Amino acid sequence: MKRTFIAVPVPVEEPLRKLLGELRHTFREDRIKWIEPENLHLTLFFFGETNEEIIPSVSSALVRSTSNVSEFKLDFVSLGVFKNLKNPRVLWVGVEGFQVLAEIKRALEKEIISLGFKIEERDFVPHLTLARPKWIENKKKLGEWLDRYKNRIIQEAKITKLVYYESILTREGPVYKPIQEITLKSG
Repeated sequence: MKRTFIAVPVPVEEPLRKLLGELRHTFREDRIKWIEPENLHLTLFFFGETNEEIIPSVSSALVRSTSNVSEFKLDFVSLGVFKNLKNPRVLWVGVEGFQVLAEIKRALEKEIISLGFKIEERDFVPHLTLARPKWIENKKKLGEWLDRYKNRIIQEAKITKLVYYESILTREGPVYKPIQEITLKSG
């Protein structure tokens, strides 16, 4: 068994890198697990523990469902938190202009269902997880950051590939090992 997922790796450019640095500095005294920039991604499907015999079929499904997809752009907009400001569990950046991503996800769903996987019922709302707070002392300051970046474009990114990953959990954090990379058509 391997822990697997399909995602879009997000290229971290200067605006997002700068924001991450400022957030890490501001909340350096708090207990927060920051996601390393090279691990930032938009998850399309998280399979969890996956039987190794089915991995080639998932790879083939990814190839089939992306065969006609060209590179596309996404806007990374606003800072937000999941659960809520009183009890933040995930600090994220929102995504706008994700119609192509939603189409890829729908095409993948059709392929994945035939392999016996269950599909999430909730709406697809992609987000880029920046950190997983354990404890933030100054919630007011966090709220100020959220207000400052509300509806503000942080970075545009050109999406050129999708990746089927194995996630290997270590003490230092997860290591994402590509199983299959799909390069999208240019233009």
